[in-house]
Amino acid sequence: MLGGFIRSEKSKTKNGIPLLQDIPLLGYLFSSSTDAKKRSETVVLIRPTVLRTPELAAAQAVKEQERLPGISAAVAEDTADEHKLVEAQRKAEQKRAAAEQKRAKSQGDHFNPVSPDSAIDTNAVTFPNP
Repeated sequence: MLGGFIRSEKSKTKNGIPLLQDIPLLGYLFSSSTDAKKRSETVVLIRPTVLRTPELAAAQAVKEQERLPGISAAVAEDTADEHKLVEAQRKAEQKRAAAEQKRAKSQGDHFNPVSPDSAIDTNAVTFPNP
């Protein structure tokens, strides 16, 4: 066993008919009270497994992910969130570039940034031989 959490809750509630529940001695006839105790435990258990090669480890990891569908769902959710974040950053960069072009154009500059989609001619660059 690695560890865990123990949570205990106590609650006391009182319900009743307004005004009538406040009458001394007779108020008990028009009200009810409840005491509740709740305890929950979460225990973390680890079972070590020795795998002789990285290939066996990778195969076992895939097998465990298939066995626990919550892991696959969490990975898919994280991937979707990451794609949304990347897309939002890309749109923000495009907006900044467009604003910069507009600003430069209004000032009369001949600003022509290289777009990320344009191709770079690698034949124009020469590298020395070692």
